[in-house]
Amino acid sequence: MRLCMLTLDQSAPGAFNLQKRAEVTADGCSLYSNSSNVKGMVGGDSAMAKAQTICSAGGYSGARANFAPPPQTGCPTLGDPLKDRSLPVPGSCMPIPASANSKGDTSQNLVDQSITLDPGTYCGGLHITKKANVTLRSGIYVMKDGPLVVDQKGSLTGTDVGLFFAGDQAGLLFDKKSTISLAAPTTGIMAGLLMAEDRTVSSPVDPTTAIISFVGALLSPLSPAPSPTPQPLGVTRPLRTYRIISDDARTMLGTIYLPVGRLVIDADKPVADQSAYTVIVAAQVNLYEGPNLYLNANYDATSVPVPKGVGPISGKLLLTQ
Repeated sequence: MRLCMLTLDQSAPGAFNLQKRAEVTADGCSLYSNSSNVKGMVGGDSAMAKAQTICSAGGYSGARANFAPPPQTGCPTLGDPLKDRSLPVPGSCMPIPASANSKGDTSQNLVDQSITLDPGTYCGGLHITKKANVTLRSGIYVMKDGPLVVDQKGSLTGTDVGLFFAGDQAGLLFDKKSTISLAAPTTGIMAGLLMAEDRTVSSPVDPTTAIISFVGALLSPLSPAPSPTPQPLGVTRPLRTYRIISDDARTMLGTIYLPVGRLVIDADKPVADQSAYTVIVAAQVNLYEGPNLYLNANYDATSVPVPKGVGPISGKLLLTQ
């Protein structure tokens, strides 16, 4: 099979959860939930999912949803296919250039000027805002003890780029009026991984919470703060939050690996539809409102490799008794 989405949480309700008009389109590959909960996979009213196969280790709740094919339940759980994958180690803190901020203030890593950034460890994360157009040079960008935020018509683009998140305050917010176009590295420790995170977290902080306070204090009603992050149906362990509200995040090429992360998508427009392929392995995947998340499987259309264990998986079936 071709595995293009796997939720790792083994007991939470709604580990894979589609609400309202949310859609997942995964032509030619499989959607899989490891949760053994009787509602481990949930489809709300008008939610849609289309895939080669849809499988839940537990049960499925979604009488009014349109899943094609209907989810199989009681499937065997899958181990984390990337659990042995080596991940980056944060380095020394790297400040943003003074020219990246209109006041020359680099203390908060606030980028409000268009600029090209170099790879490195950004302690406190990065906040790209106020129409800043930021290009990332090839390499690995570590968000240590702070989130990556793009809001207020900011844009973030880069090819051959890996994003790595470490620390309790790490996470991600691509707000409504942001523009995102990213492609994973073709070589190196993060080859094929567009996003990855440290596998441990104890007291995570939702990036949206801090941004609501920041935006509400500094900006006008014409540039409103994002709404609070929708709450999960249940959690069994602390999870970092990675939230995509952007209506222009159409290229997200590579594998998103968030073993202790909750990926929340509540955009109104298609997400990742212009990517040759997108694979998601996360603790939870929750879609709200009206996004259509595309998990394409055109692996031969890009030089970005597919990490071993996801994408095309070969196997052998044996009848033993």
